[in-house]
Amino acid sequence: MARSINPAAPTIFKAKLSPHAASYRRKPGEVLNEPREVIDTSPKKLEWKLTSEIRTAIRFAETRLSDLICQNECEVLEFKGYGKNFITKHGFSPDAFVQMAFQAGYYGLYGHIECTYEPAMTKGFFHGRTEAIRTVQPPSVAFTKTFYSEQSNQEKIDALRKACEHHVKVTKECAKGLGQDRHLYALYCLCQREMQGNGGVDSGRSSPSNGVASPTEATPASPTPNGKMRKELPGIFTDPGYGTLGTSILSTSNCGNPALRLFGFAPVAADGFGIGYIIKDDAISIAATSKHLQTKRLLATIQAYLLDAQKMIVALYKAANERSDAFVDHSGALRDVKTGTVLVAPANVEEEPEEEADIDAITGGYSFYDSGEVESFIAKRKRERRRV
Repeated sequence: MARSINPAAPTIFKAKLSPHAASYRRKPGEVLNEPREVIDTSPKKLEWKLTSEIRTAIRFAETRLSDLICQNECEVLEFKGYGKNFITKHGFSPDAFVQMAFQAGYYGLYGHIECTYEPAMTKGFFHGRTEAIRTVQPPSVAFTKTFYSEQSNQEKIDALRKACEHHVKVTKECAKGLGQDRHLYALYCLCQREMQGNGGVDSGRSSPSNGVASPTEATPASPTPNGKMRKELPGIFTDPGYGTLGTSILSTSNCGNPALRLFGFAPVAADGFGIGYIIKDDAISIAATSKHLQTKRLLATIQAYLLDAQKMIVALYKAANERSDAFVDHSGALRDVKTGTVLVAPANVEEEPEEEADIDAITGGYSFYDSGEVESFIAKRKRERRRV
């Protein structure tokens, strides 16, 4: 199946690529003689031959599986307030915005900040898988503390914007292979190889899900192929800070497929949370799991933060784009936007007193001779004659 998608994909099978595969390229002059395989796609019932031993094993396996399931609880938040469209409209990265929501939600519930893990795809490299994005950074810590302080809304949103921009920068660096977790884990495995002296990594040790191994007791020293001896791990791997880095209290993952309704996984730490989320155009789906901690309250705190952040962003947006009720015209007068009435006259222009209206002019007819101008003209001629 993988070869049908990408012919260069490695495989343990030596069979040739089917000529009917979508990625198959026919050679010049090649003729397909083999008949097309007819595949029956109709559903059929699978008949299992269950012995008493198999039935007993299934029963005990179900009991064990039920115990594992009961150790965890799962809560869901399908936030319908807004989604990717609203976040991008106001200049934020959707993934970074939601990650800061997790930071603010956890801090609002527990009052402190914990190590957070988010995977970044490194598919730009051959056999590349993931690198760990460490969400907790100085800008994110500053934002979390600012949000729960008495600072203004403008300062809170500015801190959120800086934290999101820094998170995007870290994400891009991790996607380029510039993260620190996988590099440190590779060094840890090399040190273990030198301590074991068997030319390979301990087969009983598997790679941790968050990419960082916690310090453990070393095996007895033995000579390596180059003759060197290593009796203990380097100090960086035995430092408590490295153990803290390897304990992801908030293990998060963003599923980029909006066709799914929910997506989740179990926590990687006994006192932590596993948070799977999907950012849709107008909604955010979050599935949180834990070993019976404050899972429901955590989601309620995250929801409250999302609503508060929306109110702040909308209020600042309206304040920055609100039209004024008045404007200043070319003469310097302040006028009303709707009516154009002068509210404040220019400082260097004195208002002329309004002349009293002539009653005759108001009550007269529409013609020149009905407006009282004839009497005024005759009186003016009489005064001129007297002077002469």
